This record gives sequence, C-alpha cells and structure tokens, in this order.
Amino acid sequence: MNGEYIYPEDAPMIRIGYSNSTEFTNREFDIIRELAQGRKYEEIAADLDITQNTVKYHIKNILQKTGYQNTLQLVAEVVEKRLILPKY
Repeated sequence: MNGEYIYPEDAPMIRIGYSNSTEFTNREFDIIRELAQGRKYEEIAADLDITQNTVKYHIKNILQKTGYQNTLQLVAEVVEKRLILPKY
C-alpha cells in the first residue's frame, strides 16, 4: 500500500447534547460504556475499582456537559450515534 494509511489518525468528532465527543475524558467514556451495558452504579464502581461517589461525580459531569436530564437520554444518544456499541 506504499505506506499509506486508510484509517483516520483521530476518531471523528460526534456531537452529544451540548458537547463534542472530544470533550469527554477516558474515564467518562468508561462510565458511559458501563451505563450502556445496563450496569448499576454499584456495579460500575466495582468494575472500574472506584467508589460509588466517584461514579456519581463522573455522571454528574457528563450530564452537565451534555445538558441531558438523566442517563437514559445520554445512553440513547450515544448508542443511536454509534459512539458506544452495547454488548447484548
């Protein structure tokens, strides 16, 4: 292929609520992935080895960035836009 790349160097920017996908931290994406799997806060905390208060803190920040009222709106949007693909 003559050293050419067929994949973009960066992931495309996707609008989620009031924010762009590039504005989320890696940990926030971890939390969003867990929510998309239908995990409860306690399960997310255990899976990511953090406290439930830390999970709540990240979710609060994510909701503020996006302008959504709840995590259901957030998960619906990220799944619809294929930013996160849940494993069913």
